Amino acid sequence: MRLAPFKKPFPIAMTALLVVTPVFVSACGSSSSSSSAVTTLVVTQPTPTEHINSVSPAGPSIGDINSFEAPIYQNGRLVGELSGVRQLIETSRDLQWVTKDRIPGVVNGVTVNEWSQSIEFYFGNNNSLVVTGQRLVAQQGSNTGFGLITSAKPQYLAVTGGTGIYRFAHGELKTLRNSDGSYTQTFELQLG
Repeated sequence: MRLAPFKKPFPIAMTALLVVTPVFVSACGSSSSSSSAVTTLVVTQPTPTEHINSVSPAGPSIGDINSFEAPIYQNGRLVGELSGVRQLIETSRDLQWVTKDRIPGVVNGVTVNEWSQSIEFYFGNNNSLVVTGQRLVAQQGSNTGFGLITSAKPQYLAVTGGTGIYRFAHGELKTLRNSDGSYTQTFELQLG
């Protein structure tokens, strides 16, 4: 399902959309310090509509592609849409994580696969943010519907850029799956 084209830019006041929290950062190894404002942007979305292109063999296979889209809201008001694509890069049976927070193929007791993912959050009037990175997604059969990220722990993606008022943006996106299946997306951005 594709969202209907926008008839006009989203009626959002950018100052209301953004909550600015100043954070002061001192330069390491330097006698001078600089300040940099961090902007926090919080939006929510329902479970996305998905489009799956599975490769052989049946079941999770390296190269499977899953594209998705969903409207995005702020304080219950439609402010844009997201669209993204993820590609399966490693299945649970092959995962050989060496870091302490990842047990091979299992996160919080749920069997997961590892996907490479890129998402565009479009806010209308040529204002968008792009994020990318790896995601752990519950293996098919572990959950019904769209491949859900594990709800017990947020996952993070890098903000790699943007357009319009976000053209110099960089930072981090924290995604949290809520108990009702919706998602809370929290951006921590530096805009310059």
